[in-house]
This record gives sequence, C-alpha cells and structure tokens, in this order.
Amino acid sequence: MKLVPYWRNAWKLVSVQLIALITVLGGLREASEYLQQLLPPELYLKVNAGLAVCALLARLIHQPKVTK
Repeated sequence: MKLVPYWRNAWKLVSVQLIALITVLGGLREASEYLQQLLPPELYLKVNAGLAVCALLARLIHQPKVTK
C-alpha cells in the first residue's frame, strides 16, 4: 500500500470532509439523547447514506487545489 503524494493535504478533499461529517454526526448522535430523538433511525440512515454517496462522488471529482 502506498499513500497518495498529497496525503498531507487530504483534509482539503471534499470527500474526506464528508466522511469526517459522517463520523462526527454518528458520534454525536450516539452521545446525545436529544439528537437520537431529533434524528430517528430511519432518517439518520437516509442522511448517512446520502452523505456517503456524496463522499464517493466527491472523490471522483478532480480537485486541483489539493494535488499541489
């Protein structure tokens, strides 16, 4: 396995930001009863799946400012 040459700038990738958002949202939802009530399981799964699809699509888009 070999890292991409611009791995230090990976945080700038929209796909990485979306994956971080998925992770944070999941952690906050588990830690907060309020968020569990606000986002019922069905809605949370739809939001999570939508963000994951967006992350996949974002990864396929060339982002020249990151590769420099």
